[in-house]
Amino acid sequence: MKKILWIAQVVTYDGVAHAGGQNFNFYLKKLNENPDITIRTVGFAERNDLSRLTYDKYHIENKVFCEESEVGKLKGKCDSIFSKFLIFNRYAGIVKGYKINKIKSYLREIRKMGYAPDCIILHWTQILLMEYHVKKIFPESKVVAIEEDVTFLGLKRRAGQEKNILKKIYYYLGYFCLKYREISSINDIDFVFTTNRKDLELLRQKGIRTSAYALTPFFHNMIDLCRSKRIDNHNIIYFGAMSREQNYLSAIWFIKNVMPFLDKKYHFFVIGNNPVPLLKSYESERIHIVGYVDDIRPYFKESFCFVAPIILGAGIKIKVLEALSSGIPVLTNEIGIEGINAKAGKDYIYCKEPKDYMEAIEKLENNPRLFTELSSNAKRFVEKELDYEMSFKMFEKYLLQ
Repeated sequence: MKKILWIAQVVTYDGVAHAGGQNFNFYLKKLNENPDITIRTVGFAERNDLSRLTYDKYHIENKVFCEESEVGKLKGKCDSIFSKFLIFNRYAGIVKGYKINKIKSYLREIRKMGYAPDCIILHWTQILLMEYHVKKIFPESKVVAIEEDVTFLGLKRRAGQEKNILKKIYYYLGYFCLKYREISSINDIDFVFTTNRKDLELLRQKGIRTSAYALTPFFHNMIDLCRSKRIDNHNIIYFGAMSREQNYLSAIWFIKNVMPFLDKKYHFFVIGNNPVPLLKSYESERIHIVGYVDDIRPYFKESFCFVAPIILGAGIKIKVLEALSSGIPVLTNEIGIEGINAKAGKDYIYCKEPKDYMEAIEKLENNPRLFTELSSNAKRFVEKELDYEMSFKMFEKYLLQ
């Protein structure tokens, strides 16, 4: 019987909204189906998420840490602010001190109780950076990591977008420190999984020596969705967790830079939970901040096109994979298509500047054949290239070695 300890930045549950959590939930539950494996998880949760946890339903032993009181929340915020100034330490300013202490304490506790995992999975970069303590407490265990994205790349992009010179310097310093720490931590473990081939190649270019494999991330596959050959409305959609900076800033970019120059018949629907007040302030007759919806499929089935003008972040964009699988024409940029080996002009339309989006939308309206070809090509690409069931088999195979 193989014992696996899974340490995660955030806990997961059925119905979790964010892409990383969905990926975690899929691989965790699939692995749990193997009778030759026992899994123990430990991670962090917001207080509001505690009632949603589904570990007990699947008989997975778990330990969850969260802020229990308003005092605790205040302490956590202070800890977060303090941590951001420690960009030169082992955690490059991205890991809160209380999380490090909680994990170290818990690992020592279960070690004292006689627990000895065969394999330890470090999920997300913040947990990867704790590899030194994990290996010190469990020196005999195999240690692997799952990189949902290459975090230092996202920080580099954040620095590039920053207008304030002092903040720009801070973010660039953070980028160089994090890059060094992230690569060093990977080189000190036994194996690393990325969620796309592009991230894998980037890590290799930056000097990782550790064995690695690119997983196919879980996504809600809508390949069975039947769209009309021609959509009569002019609804443009974009979706994601709208409390996240990379999502709401991307939506605002499209609202400010593209929508004013499109014909008034076009409407923009921004879909996703917890839209921030700044985003909601742009709501108008043509801009619809929808918020959370129970079922996203009708929007993909009935809307004219999907746009993803991503301006921040790193890693594969699950929203783009799901859009491609639905057959809706996808308009996105370099960051949006990152890690997805689709072909511009065939499977999606590449757009960089505002005029590119305007021209692409006009072309789609005037060219029904292109509209249809993009839809069928995107579905064919997803069916051929993105098999997360097969990817899981490789993941399981390595863990059982």
